[in-house]
Amino acid sequence: MVIYGVALLSACTLTGLYLGELLGAAIGVQANVGGVGIAMLLLLVMVHFAGENFRTDALSAHGIY
Repeated sequence: MVIYGVALLSACTLTGLYLGELLGAAIGVQANVGGVGIAMLLLLVMVHFAGENFRTDALSAHGIY
């Protein structure tokens, strides 16, 4: 199933946007500070660890890489 790649992308996007809002609130700015960048870095880290730690079949792994 190639859907795992889309689920990973959406989870990283939502987490990054949430962390960007928290970072903005922490520094006193009412804006998302670096949420998309955090999401991209998180996605790179998750894809790196997905290849090493997750056991997926060949079709699912093709959707992640």
